[in-house]
Amino acid sequence: MGGYDFYKQEKIEKVKNQKVLPFKEKILKMLNKDLEIKQERVKYYNESIEKQKQKEEMEKQKPLYDKLNQSYTSSLKKYAKQAVDEFVEKNPLILCTKHTSHLSLSNVEMPYPTNALNEYANSLRDDVIKSQNKQAIKEM
Repeated sequence: MGGYDFYKQEKIEKVKNQKVLPFKEKILKMLNKDLEIKQERVKYYNESIEKQKQKEEMEKQKPLYDKLNQSYTSSLKKYAKQAVDEFVEKNPLILCTKHTSHLSLSNVEMPYPTNALNEYANSLRDDVIKSQNKQAIKEM
C-alpha cells in the first residue's frame, strides 16, 4: 500500500503545481480525501492483522490456562470446604437456606468468586435434607 500512497502524493503535488487547472481546489480536495480513506483502511487492516496474531497466540496458551484454572478451582474448593465446615460448626443455621448469590463468611467484600462456597454449602444442605427425609420415612 505504500506505493499507492506515494503515487497519490505525487498526483496531489502535480495538481498543486499546475498553474491553470479548472476546479483545482475540488480535485485536490477529492484526491486528499481519497488518500485519507486509503490510509485509514491500511491502518485498520494492520490493526486487524495484529489482533489476529494476538488471538492465535492466546489460542496457543489456552491449554496452559485451562490447566492453571483447573488447579485454581480445585484449591478454591478445598478452602471453601474448610471455611464452610468451620462456619457450620459455629452457626448451623446457614444450611437452612439455599445460597444462590454470594455466600460470605464475613462482612468484608470478597475480591474472589464465592461459587465454591455456595456450591459446598448447598451440597451440605442437600445432604441434611436427604438424611432428614430418610429418617422420616423410616419412622413411618
